[in-house]
Amino acid sequence: MNKYVVRVENLRTQFKLDERIPKAVDGVNFDSPENTTVGVIGESGCGKSVTAQSILRIVPSPGVIKSGKILLSGNGDEPLDLKHHLWF
Repeated sequence: MNKYVVRVENLRTQFKLDERIPKAVDGVNFDSPENTTVGVIGESGCGKSVTAQSILRIVPSPGVIKSGKILLSGNGDEPLDLKHHLWF
């Protein structure tokens, strides 16, 4: 099994604006394997920054991570789901 540092599974982040809810990130999946560098490229406005903000859990209001998993591999057997942990 390939080891990863970060795994993103079916990430969906939205912003509620007045009468509409734009889907800034809609079903993003990727792994960042151990000992490698991963680059994210795309057109302006395609969700690169919101994806990074979602991983770091710094999505600005009125944004919210609606679903998906953001997993951080650690020294233990079970990865840590960053979406469900608060860091203060």
